[in-house]
Amino acid sequence: MPKLIVQDGDQKRAFRLSKGRLTLGSADSNKLVLTSDGVEAEHAVLTIREEAATLDALATVQIDGESAVGMGLALPLGATVRIGGALIALKADDAEPKAAAKATGGSATGGAARGKSGSSRAGASAGGRASARGGAKRGGSSRRSGASARKGRGGDDDEERPSRRGKPQGKPAWMMPLIVVFALVLAGAGISLMSGSGNETTLTLAMNEYDSGQLARARQFIDEVDRAKLPPDRLADYDATLAKIEVQEQQGEVGPKRSKALQWTQKFLANYSDNFLSAEKRALETEKGNEALTHAKMRIWLQRFEEFERDYPDYASAAWRATGSWSDMVDTLLATRDEYTQFADARSAPNEADLEWAMFLYTDASGGKGRRFDKASEELDAFVAAGGSSTTAEMHRTELQRRALLFSNEMIDLANKTYQQGVAQGGTNNRQFLTAVGYLLSVARYSSLPEKANEALDLLQEFPNLDEIVKSYVNAAIGGDEASADKVAYLEGARPIFRQAIEQAREELAAKAAEKAAESDS
Repeated sequence: MPKLIVQDGDQKRAFRLSKGRLTLGSADSNKLVLTSDGVEAEHAVLTIREEAATLDALATVQIDGESAVGMGLALPLGATVRIGGALIALKADDAEPKAAAKATGGSATGGAARGKSGSSRAGASAGGRASARGGAKRGGSSRRSGASARKGRGGDDDEERPSRRGKPQGKPAWMMPLIVVFALVLAGAGISLMSGSGNETTLTLAMNEYDSGQLARARQFIDEVDRAKLPPDRLADYDATLAKIEVQEQQGEVGPKRSKALQWTQKFLANYSDNFLSAEKRALETEKGNEALTHAKMRIWLQRFEEFERDYPDYASAAWRATGSWSDMVDTLLATRDEYTQFADARSAPNEADLEWAMFLYTDASGGKGRRFDKASEELDAFVAAGGSSTTAEMHRTELQRRALLFSNEMIDLANKTYQQGVAQGGTNNRQFLTAVGYLLSVARYSSLPEKANEALDLLQEFPNLDEIVKSYVNAAIGGDEASADKVAYLEGARPIFRQAIEQAREELAAKAAEKAAESDS
């Protein structure tokens, strides 16, 4: 089994791994808690099997310097994975090199024995050939001596020699075509054998590349294999390897999207149910005779589920369900949806209980920069449009604006302080700058106060390193990070200055990508 080397801040730790799953993230619920900056609450899951290690990257990671996100990412021994500011490395266990050395020593001994045996055989063979040559030489000398003796005995030997040899005995004319045909048959058989052997070698290369996580190279080799020329005992290897490659390719296409969907469902659906609709809390509300509050909570959950279906329409497809953990999650979500639908309707007009719960959830419950005053405002507008009490609506609107103003001022102050911390640390695009931008964007997008949204965008526009910040978002969006893509889309439509910075960033990144591709080709 491999071991895990973890560099987390100033701490360096080593763990010997066993088969199973290891969750990694900043939340205390993880088996391996990482405290470095940039680590999500549930960031990744490392799975160790007898034959391989894989990583489910629920948020973006870097594997050997390459950004990645998705399910079932192969991790060969020696791979390094950066998770936020933490670095983990998968290494061979200390006990394994000794065992390998011992095995190698055995092989070397066996090789020496075989070498000695081979030398003996080679020596015997060489001696045999030497003896034969020696015999032939001695025989030739005897014949020459005999001939000389005979010549010495009588001069007519020279006259008899031609008659004894007669006409040179060549091969019959009819045999030559047969020899040619036979040679061609042998040559064809040799080519066929060489082709079959090369075919099997290519298949083995494809299998090895797949096992080491090199999916692109595995596909390249498997495409070069001619299945019709494989021996029967290798067909199963071919079919199994091709199937595994195709599954991984399919997972590569849906994996990043599915990982984002998993994060979304855990945060907004699974965690929501655990926090507000557990069996204990529902029983307590029933005892109080407050079923209306339970139904209000279910109604918001169902609204979120509809939003989830709109954003991830393939969530229940066979391709997405290829991962068992995801398939189990989908079954749970569908069962929860069916249960809640018996009591609540996501599309019904909100009543006073619905409005009370929405105001609490979106403006108070989640706290900090996660508040969504825009959604609370939408719920209030729907209540008024459905003929809800104007007195109730006015009371909630006043409170909504008060909370939104407090939130906006708090986030703008935090953005200024965090930005100054970034300036003190130097650089043009460190974590403090990105955090400051996040605070300002939360005000601009979610406060529902136009004057505060403009104030936040004015501050952002004055950032001297705006181009670098925008480039980091564009680069992350190109890499498949949907949160960054969402921010880029918002900024692109917010103001011309942001749109120009985004266009410039795209051009620069495209030029770098083209330059890198040209270097690889050369």
